[in-house]
Amino acid sequence: MIKEDITKPLRRTFLWMKVIVLLCLLQTVSYGSGFQPANEQEKDPDFIFVGAGPVGLWTGIQLKIRQPDADILFIERHEVYKRNHTLRINKSSYAGRVVDPELEKLVKELNGHVRNSYLENRLLGLAKEIGIRINYKKVTGVSELISEFPDTQFIIGSDGSHSMVRKSIVGETLGFQRDLKYIVDIKYEVKGQAMRASYLNEYPTTKIMNHLATEYVGRSMDGVTPVTLRLFVDRDTFMSLSGSTFANPYILGPDRNKIPKALDESIKIWMNMKAVIYGEKRVEGSEKVLPIRLQAYNSSSFVKSFPEENRSFALVGDAAFGVPFFRSLNNGLLFGSQLASALSRCMEKDRCEASLEKYSKFLVNLAKKEIAVAETKSTFLSSFGWLVSLSNIVPWQLNYWGKKKAELFKTRDPGYQNPI
Repeated sequence: MIKEDITKPLRRTFLWMKVIVLLCLLQTVSYGSGFQPANEQEKDPDFIFVGAGPVGLWTGIQLKIRQPDADILFIERHEVYKRNHTLRINKSSYAGRVVDPELEKLVKELNGHVRNSYLENRLLGLAKEIGIRINYKKVTGVSELISEFPDTQFIIGSDGSHSMVRKSIVGETLGFQRDLKYIVDIKYEVKGQAMRASYLNEYPTTKIMNHLATEYVGRSMDGVTPVTLRLFVDRDTFMSLSGSTFANPYILGPDRNKIPKALDESIKIWMNMKAVIYGEKRVEGSEKVLPIRLQAYNSSSFVKSFPEENRSFALVGDAAFGVPFFRSLNNGLLFGSQLASALSRCMEKDRCEASLEKYSKFLVNLAKKEIAVAETKSTFLSSFGWLVSLSNIVPWQLNYWGKKKAELFKTRDPGYQNPI
């Protein structure tokens, strides 16, 4: 007699229950946190910024604060930010910003002399924290962006003075462009806290140099202080240093034979003065030589819309216009706040055109004003350089180095070995 297994139906029931539970778990994993269905995942961002430098990030952060639900994507070609020089940020450059507690903390911190790389890292950290996406890749043209993101309505060019977005939308020709000055920046680091040369030491030193000079001293961090010696040079000297770039700059000492003799002498005199008078000790190998063209320019237009494609473009930062004398970043922060406000209003369809037009007019007026100021400063520098040269030959000089000290500054440390 075969006994019937009365537990068999129960085992089948438990088996089906396990299957149902497993399916429920799979459903939860598929549609739970961190996953979006295909139709949502493929949605194009509302705003694309090309270039994730300080001004672009500043603009995007404010836009995100104003419109928390907006999907903002930055496309940046460099994963590591390459600039590390010191900038001077004015409080007035933050005017018009959105009111936000975290942003206020940042503004208080990023004021006065700030390293460009530090500014970039702080803004980048905040951008990621509030949900802005960063995609590191190279984009060759606007058509590539449109092909990949056909439904994105707003593309912002924050990609610098050689803006790909600007060239693709408004062409190669600028609305205004003029070389104002040619300079050579010697960027180096000093052990400990560096001191800026006083006028009583700067003026007589400049008189025995071949070039007009000025100095910028940054904030000390990690036991070193960034310093920039800026020398105003002629066009021929500038062109002779064309092989020195931001990516691969000449280094004092190893590349001394590539530096024109008169310029080399000016650098040596200044650095010897700082070593003798202020006890300055440079970080070995940190002395970079960078030729820079001080140029004023502006785009022929700052905003362009294509209603038939439901798409608009805007420029911000150096992509829009640029002026020298530490004004480009300050201007960029100022009108970046204006663009964030305009783009925020663009989320309300009937206000977009007027908002972008207002932003464009703001830029036109600001560019005219800043270019005029830059030209005035350039003229003043030329006049001042002439006066310094003249004062060095008159017999009644009051502020000057004696022959012994002047000779010391000219001959000490000829190979930039920075002796202690």
